[in-house]
Amino acid sequence: MTRRLLAALLVTCATVAGCESMKTGMQKGIHVMQDVGSDVKDFVITPPSANVLMLPTRGRTDRGTIRLLQKKERVMVAGRITGMKAGEYKLQVHQRGNCSAVDATSAGPVFVPPRARPPDLPATTPWGADLGRLIVEADGIASFAFEVEGIALGSEADSVIGRSLVVSVAGGGVAAPRVACGLVNLSRPD
Repeated sequence: MTRRLLAALLVTCATVAGCESMKTGMQKGIHVMQDVGSDVKDFVITPPSANVLMLPTRGRTDRGTIRLLQKKERVMVAGRITGMKAGEYKLQVHQRGNCSAVDATSAGPVFVPPRARPPDLPATTPWGADLGRLIVEADGIASFAFEVEGIALGSEADSVIGRSLVVSVAGGGVAAPRVACGLVNLSRPD
């Protein structure tokens, strides 16, 4: 009788601990185990992420990769682009997932997310389609990491999945030359 009681207590504790670790795992995107009847199955809960292969427009050599990762209400954007000319550039989400035109105009206009920028958000915090500024030195390399609010990686109206990322020369307004373009593709878990 004592062994059965001890076993039942251990199972109850393990179940409670398992539920708590599962909740923690879902928040942190870590390895957890799920009890499915008599079978225990391993699985990994990961937040949505996307990969973007940036390719140059005609006459340019700018190319690289960018990774996006959903982190609660923000999207982490990190990447490296090489072959760039020294100067200042902007990285933006564009409306269409199309980089087929030699000048990347097929990506369309800059994406406008449905939510307005909160008035209390500091001006230095990237919002929506404006992911950030890239400063390129003489080595021609832009390495960057931004946290952006106002966009998502999913099926919501503010999702950037299926759209394009475009690097263009800063300060050129709407007609600024576009130097690289890439499609935002949802990553599949391994």
